[in-house]
Amino acid sequence: YLCRPETDARGEETVPSVFLSFLRGRLGEIPCRRLEAGEFLPEEPAGAWDEEGARARLLVDLFWREVPAGEEAAVLALYERYRTAVAELLRRTTPRPLEGTDLPPAVAADLEERFGPARIMATSVLEDYATCPFLFLARRIWRLEEEREVEEDPEGTVLGQAYHVALEHFFRRCDGPLSREKLPFYERLLAAAVAEAFTPLMEGARTEAAKHLWTVARTTCAITLRRLLAAEIRRNEDFGPSRVLHGELGFGLPKQAAADPASSSLPLVLGEGELRLSGKIDRVDLLADGHYAIYDYKLGRVPASSAVLEGKALQISLYLLAGRRIFFPELAPAGAGYYSLRDLTRQNGLWRASLAAVTGINPRTRGSLAEEEWEATLARLEEEALAAARRLRAGDFRPLPPGEECPSYCPFPRVCRREVAAG
Repeated sequence: YLCRPETDARGEETVPSVFLSFLRGRLGEIPCRRLEAGEFLPEEPAGAWDEEGARARLLVDLFWREVPAGEEAAVLALYERYRTAVAELLRRTTPRPLEGTDLPPAVAADLEERFGPARIMATSVLEDYATCPFLFLARRIWRLEEEREVEEDPEGTVLGQAYHVALEHFFRRCDGPLSREKLPFYERLLAAAVAEAFTPLMEGARTEAAKHLWTVARTTCAITLRRLLAAEIRRNEDFGPSRVLHGELGFGLPKQAAADPASSSLPLVLGEGELRLSGKIDRVDLLADGHYAIYDYKLGRVPASSAVLEGKALQISLYLLAGRRIFFPELAPAGAGYYSLRDLTRQNGLWRASLAAVTGINPRTRGSLAEEEWEATLARLEEEALAAARRLRAGDFRPLPPGEECPSYCPFPRVCRREVAAG
């Protein structure tokens, strides 16, 4: 009766109360008092009952029946005991930040088997862990099911691989540094490379709608890579001619898993054999002055240079170490960066500021390092990689602390309880 009058003009109940009927059936007629105009219900419901009425209501709530006279004290004592037990259970089950270190022995054994020193670990695996240990645990250890987009929607990994294939095919067929005089020839090569990359995807589409989506994606790729071609030619004109030495250059992988013939099955070894890594470098350029530059293509989000310097995005530094120790011991690197295929930027990464005249990278960007910083930074990031591998093998999967930004692509924000730690 909180919002309607109890009775109509003839004194009959307008809306019978199920709750009052229930209580009257067990407690008999309950005296009711009408609130006067301007009077409010008590803030504490118990304030509306006297001691005897409160006890009677509690017993009815507990047992849905009246308790025989003389047994009230025993029943209330039993209730108190169970109430305490329930309160403790609720305390222990209240969401709290996951510790991420108390894993079962079977999981610890599995970590040693899959990621121990005897195994070659992919650089992408180590970077996933360094980015967020809990995301790594949920995705690679627990294998939690992620929310998937429509299977044939041309987004994500498959689309990125198509761009990689088109670029590798194109640069493999180019003859020397890109120049404006050969632009019509390059455009024909590029169109053929895009067709080779996307035709299998279009033919494999299971519906007409999916085939249409892949056709649109192929057209978008062709436009994007023509922009990239024009930008590459301008860069050669502004900073001296450079040429692509290698594409899809693998290390620590079987020969058939890498596209470039110069790939090596030797892994990158860190810490005197403590960590052995495999990977695939998207592109290596020989610059005009004889230095080389390494690129990792990105179709989507590009890690910031700060993430590279902090050891959160490890691939760039590991590729530089692989270039030095496996592929180009006689050459010196100018740097390495993420090459955004969307906006054609290359500065996020690690670059030697003194070589800006041939790299075209602004020496004031976050990832441009003075010569005295270069070697020290690579050595520090190598130690960061080793430390990350040790934490992984020790089973340390604590979520990122509240002050650090979560990866925007993480599908498990409701699982890690990070917001609980933040209060």
